[in-house]
Order: sequence, then C-alpha cells, then structure tokens
Amino acid sequence: MQSEVATIAWLAKNTSIPVPQVLYHDPTAQNEAHAPFMVIEKVGDMTLATRWNTMSFDEKRIAVRALANIVVALAQTQFDKIGSLYPSPTHGSDIPVIGPMLPCCAPWFFTRDASLEAGPFRTEREYLLACIARERISTLSHQSELEVKWQNEDLTAIGWQSIMSGYLSTYDKLAQVVSSLPGLEQRLPHPFGPFVLSHPDLTNTNVMISATDPSQLTLLDWDCASTTPLWNLTGTPEFLVSEETSELRTVFHAECEAQFPDPVLWRAQSDKACLMFWLERACQAISMVVSPATIANMLDQVLAKQEYGTSA
Repeated sequence: MQSEVATIAWLAKNTSIPVPQVLYHDPTAQNEAHAPFMVIEKVGDMTLATRWNTMSFDEKRIAVRALANIVVALAQTQFDKIGSLYPSPTHGSDIPVIGPMLPCCAPWFFTRDASLEAGPFRTEREYLLACIARERISTLSHQSELEVKWQNEDLTAIGWQSIMSGYLSTYDKLAQVVSSLPGLEQRLPHPFGPFVLSHPDLTNTNVMISATDPSQLTLLDWDCASTTPLWNLTGTPEFLVSEETSELRTVFHAECEAQFPDPVLWRAQSDKACLMFWLERACQAISMVVSPATIANMLDQVLAKQEYGTSA
C-alpha cells in the first residue's frame, strides 16, 4: 500500500495523468477494520467495462485514444532503476525512492515469492536475467504441483525427471538468449527513460469513465505499478486483444505511435516487446507442463525472426 500511495502522489505532482486523490490510508492493521486500507476520492461515473457495451464505435474510439495518451504520458516518465516506488525515508521529502519490486509486480508465472531477487535493477539485462532466475527457482519449488499436472495430462510415458531436466534447460536457453541480445545495457536517448513507470493491469475494469464524455478517463489500481523498460508499455490492453476489437486495437497503437515524441523509437521498442512476450510464453508453457521439446521449438522459431530481437 505504501508503494501505491507513493506512486499516485508522484503521478499527481509530476504528470497530467488522471489519478484519484488518496484521502486517507493506514498501512497497518491497527485500526477498526483490522486490515490495511485506503480511502480515495470518487472519480468518473462507472468503469469502462460497465459502459463498454452501450458505447457507439465512435465513443469507443475516443476512449481508446484517451487511454493511449495516458500510456504515452507514462512512457515519458524518467527513472534510473527498475523497481517499485516507495515513500522517501527523508522526513518532509515528497520524492519517492526506487526499491525492490513488489511480489505482485513480478512479470511471469511462478515469481510471486518475495524472498527471491527483486532489485532494484540498474539495467534491462540484469532485470530480465533476474526474472528468469526467479522462474527457475520457483519451478524447482513447485515440482510436485507440476508433476501432478503432468500426470493428469496422461503423459507419464516420459519420465518426470527427464521433463524437469528439459524445463531447467529451457531456462538456461532463455538466459543465453537474454545474455546475447543487443542493446540491453544501453540507455534510451534523452529524454526517454532510461526506465518508465508502468501500470501492470490496463484492463477496462481499472479505467473509470465519464457517463457523458468518453475522453474523460481516470486510471485506478496502482498497487503493483513499477518502473520498467519502455517496451513494457507498448503492448495491447487486455480488453483490446480479441478479434472483435481489432480495429480499435489498431486505433490504440496508431495513437501511441503518433503521440510519442519519437515514433521510430516506439516502433523499435514494440519489436522488442514481441520477443519479451514469447520469452514469457515459454515460462508460462512450463507452468502448463508443455513438452520441453515443444517449448524449445517455439523459441527457435521466434528467434529466427530477427525483427523480434535486434531492435534496441
């Protein structure tokens, strides 16, 4: 909670991104609720999810463009490390510090163990290698759960130890991929980054909207926000990934590229995000007990597409 409060306060002071004001918060359980809580101002009239099905296409397009502009505003924030924002330890200072990423900020599947390496990280490569190491350690700690899934899939003809060895080899391959990618030690050209503040869950349930003006949006749920590489912001919001929203998805990405001050850099970061998506899918495939050979084949096919790995 302290991180969310610090994040919202920083956004309100340093950006034009619409966020709710925190009226009161108590990060302890020493209160009548017997739990940490915060009180925020009322914003908007309803969630975008609630209004979505009653909106015309033009209204949806206006809302999607407004959300794209919020993403672009996040993409122009500047931080020197990857991690979560925390209140300053200096009394009277309103400048947050970058500390370890909260467990809920973990990007992949089995990475919610707070005891594992969480930064803050000074380079993109350091961050990605730590993510892979966390995945490997967590997979080892979840062997029994994975073995049950494997047995349920009736694939026991292949020995479990052989499968586990294949999964660990996959992590080794992922680490080799990240170690060999160009540009992961470079800093983005000024004034972009080197790292930016990212919202972890751009779903329409976290967006409040006016009942009368579809351009008036407020973004909620900053509890797992963190600073990340720029490519983390170039993806598609979850509610725009379906075939039915393909035209609006195009509108969203076109608006991001048009409004970001350096469209070439935005496109390059989008290309890098494609590779990171497939690295994440490889880890998710392990959690779903997909055959190691299938995962390795998937990675080989992705890496063969040079546009997914060479943009810096």
